Amino acid sequence: MKVAMFALAHTTNLVRKGSVVVAPLVLTSLIGCNHFFGNDKKVTDPLVMKDQSLSCVRTVGDRVSTYLKGSDDSDPADVADCLSRALKKFAADTRGRTSATGWTRSELATFFETYFKAEAAQARSVGFSGIVNLTDALTGSSRDRVMPFDEGLGAQDKRRAIIDEVFRWKAVLLGGSEQTLTRNELERAQAILDGAREPLSGLKGVGDVLSMRRDQKVKAVSIADLAKIATSIRQIVRVINHELGRTDVVHSSMTIQSLALALEQTKFNFLETKERRELAENVKVLLVGGEAQVVSGREWTEILTQLSEILVATLRLKFGVFQNERLTLDGSDLLNITVAEGAQSLMRSIARHGGQIGISTISAVVVSLEKANLLPMGFHAVSINQTLGAVLGKLLSGAALPGAAENALGLSAVHLKRITEFVEDWNEGQHITAKLFAAGGARESLRRLRLEMARLASEPGSTARIRARRQMLELLSTGRPIVFSDADRVRLDIRPETDYSELQAADFDALNVIRVLVSMALSGYAKEPSRAGNLPRVTEDEAQEIFLGLKAIGHDMGIVDVRSLTAGIRTFMETNLFLSVSDGDRFISFHETVEWLHLVRSAGKVADLIHGDLVSHCGTTELDVFGKKKLQVDCFRERAWSSIEKQAPHLTVVQNGIKASREQKPGFLNWVQRLPKARKGLLRSLTPLPDLKGLMTTLERASRPIGDVDLPIESSELRVMMPILHYVESLFARFDVDRSGLLEEQEVWGIFPLARPFIQKIAGEEVGETYERAIFSWLIIKGYPPENTISGKAALTAWIAAQHFYAIDADIEDVLRVLASFQKASREQKNKTAIERVMADSEMWEAGIRLGDPTTIASIRDTFQCAQDADVGLKSILQLRRSDLFAVMRTPDKDVDERAKEFVAKLKSILYGDQELPRYCQMF
Repeated sequence: MKVAMFALAHTTNLVRKGSVVVAPLVLTSLIGCNHFFGNDKKVTDPLVMKDQSLSCVRTVGDRVSTYLKGSDDSDPADVADCLSRALKKFAADTRGRTSATGWTRSELATFFETYFKAEAAQARSVGFSGIVNLTDALTGSSRDRVMPFDEGLGAQDKRRAIIDEVFRWKAVLLGGSEQTLTRNELERAQAILDGAREPLSGLKGVGDVLSMRRDQKVKAVSIADLAKIATSIRQIVRVINHELGRTDVVHSSMTIQSLALALEQTKFNFLETKERRELAENVKVLLVGGEAQVVSGREWTEILTQLSEILVATLRLKFGVFQNERLTLDGSDLLNITVAEGAQSLMRSIARHGGQIGISTISAVVVSLEKANLLPMGFHAVSINQTLGAVLGKLLSGAALPGAAENALGLSAVHLKRITEFVEDWNEGQHITAKLFAAGGARESLRRLRLEMARLASEPGSTARIRARRQMLELLSTGRPIVFSDADRVRLDIRPETDYSELQAADFDALNVIRVLVSMALSGYAKEPSRAGNLPRVTEDEAQEIFLGLKAIGHDMGIVDVRSLTAGIRTFMETNLFLSVSDGDRFISFHETVEWLHLVRSAGKVADLIHGDLVSHCGTTELDVFGKKKLQVDCFRERAWSSIEKQAPHLTVVQNGIKASREQKPGFLNWVQRLPKARKGLLRSLTPLPDLKGLMTTLERASRPIGDVDLPIESSELRVMMPILHYVESLFARFDVDRSGLLEEQEVWGIFPLARPFIQKIAGEEVGETYERAIFSWLIIKGYPPENTISGKAALTAWIAAQHFYAIDADIEDVLRVLASFQKASREQKNKTAIERVMADSEMWEAGIRLGDPTTIASIRDTFQCAQDADVGLKSILQLRRSDLFAVMRTPDKDVDERAKEFVAKLKSILYGDQELPRYCQMF
């Protein structure tokens, strides 16, 4: 009969997922179904299979191959019938020589020898193609040849190895001895075939769907067909598990190493490397529990159940959820079902771990995936594992809910519930999009969409659906509509509601993804339940916590510079100041974060394109923190604006500013050009428009963590510059009411309520609104904050009266200068912090550096914003230069402050002089 049951396993598409579970059961009984008849009569001549009930076995391989190609409407139940008849014939007409209740391994091995010799002779006489190996049996190969299983060097050893492997599997799955096959065990194998017949009939005509070959084009499969397929697969597994799970027999165990060898016998080499075997061990522990290197016989029922659910989910995702790369309404409902069932399946694994799959177990799987080169491109196990605590403890459980600390220790039912809710939330957003755009064509007006959304938001539903509707209503009802151009650039202009008539479903698809991610992050980190609801919001500290918790994985995605330790604080300022919905309060709101992410997404695309434009002309041999070439600074300054004009046409205010800088008129003409726009005073109007060089200098000061120095430009710095230009555009889109390209006095003062919290930070104390307004106008006119000294406060007092002689207007460089002043203040504060630490701890630092103390190195790393990856380099460099560095602190002719400043300057110089550390440190 060859190895026909392997073909049956492939018929159900469980060969790749679990054929080893079923195949040996029937292989044992089919090893010679057309020979060995005649009870204990010795077989001496090749026997010809004449019984019609057995002749079908010869064509099983070809029939399975045809079925899996989908070239006809064949019924896989016919194969089960054929094999069942063969088993009955074998059981009825044969018996072992030593026992009437079964057959020994040696008896079947002897028969196996006779069988292959007879098959080889018969194949030559009738032109029948022999079997190449077990893979040929699986795929139904029918090439006209007789291969090594039949004859040739080593054929006997191969056949005996197969017999040994079959009996080992029989003892694991059906139980009993590795030396015998009993009639009862043979009957149980037949029971599997008989029980599987009906669900196999349900798989008629879908072999090409089950095969899921890589070269196969996605075909149309109805949701009803997928439901029928899922039912059949699960019923087949239940039939198999009914026999495999019997407790009245003793099952043997099998090591992962033995499993790998067994798979090699069938030419499936997935576990051929040490790394793949280690992965299998760790996945086995995660899904099933127990020992890592051993799979017990009783664990196979759970393994087969889990694999069948993975198969069902894969089929649904490939053929049902996404059709033509879009999610249909039916596909959306199917996705909800699939995720819910997947959660139930994972709950089985969680239960086997006592209610929580430990984070160490999950981390081991991640590390194994990396070793086996199976992680997505660019991702690293260390980054993922650093982020697991934040994901489990915050994103998938919520800081405001009880047990957040415990939830961070592993995967539990709490996380699965939240995942299910957010998938349902996203699905509801897709439903909303489909409903909003169902009445019209490809584009819809904002007015009609708002009315329809208000109606949808009033409908009842689950918690997730209500959240989705309220969030979508909020995003549509206020602020700037999120619209992208054909080049996937965010549009930042504000027009009357009646003018917005080109909103597209694609805009809402992108909006929905960002909406769910923002909702997950903000509700996960908001520590108060009142701020973690349908429209969540977070504080500045919580925003910083989000950044610190997720920055490692953000770095792998190429969007977060791990050296920066204050990105959350900066984001808090940006979201409260530059958006169409910014309100300047003490929180980052849901709506602010969604709009901010749209700007950052658009800016990131522009930054990458500009880097691509410039790298061929300006690229250096040095690589930055993202592994991209740094850009020579003079070349960058010369070419950057041309690239910005090319890649950012959607920034119309910025483009006009670039044009005005290129066309700058000298002296008096410049003053005359600007004079009519002044509302009062003349002094501001005498200030010349910026040229491109000055504009670039200001942009660098606003965006580079070390200011406008002559060090090479990094791609991470471009990813700060481009959002800043988007912020400037957004600010003008909101406040430049007359679209003059200049924020005139009334428009400038419209920004003051948003900037007030940051003005208060600059002041450092409660100074009252009069002084706050004076600081704001000072920033606009002078481009830097007043000093927080006695003389600085006196100058600010004088400014309160003097500001009336100035026209308080602002162009794009003025806004950039304000941002640069914020950046400068940030640098100065960090320098001050560093100097204070040096003054207090210089002796401790020197001793700690000498000893290589980790706490000291960590303190220096934090002071100079270095990534943890820099620790080893910091330690070696500082130890090498310790005497030179601390000699500064022992200079007798300088006071403490001077020595501290010189120490900080020298330390920065030492770090910048290293080839590698600038990739890891931002020295302020």
